[in-house]
Amino acid sequence: ITGRPGPRVKLAPAIARALARASERVLAEPPLTRQMALMSERHWYYDDARARSELGYSSRPLERTLRDAVDWHLARGIG
Repeated sequence: ITGRPGPRVKLAPAIARALARASERVLAEPPLTRQMALMSERHWYYDDARARSELGYSSRPLERTLRDAVDWHLARGIG
């Protein structure tokens, strides 16, 4: 979606946090921040089955949502 390559290296959470701390101290625009390191440790999973069954909720395709998010960030000069 972004046209950018994915991460090249998988880091252990403790190493990612340490590198993020160090890069924030040294670089004006670090490639990895502490917040990014913490967010990468989370499992971003949800199940909308209950909302669908009880409320008639209908989610939209993930790719469309991701494209909208990327467009939103780019329109604001983020990323």
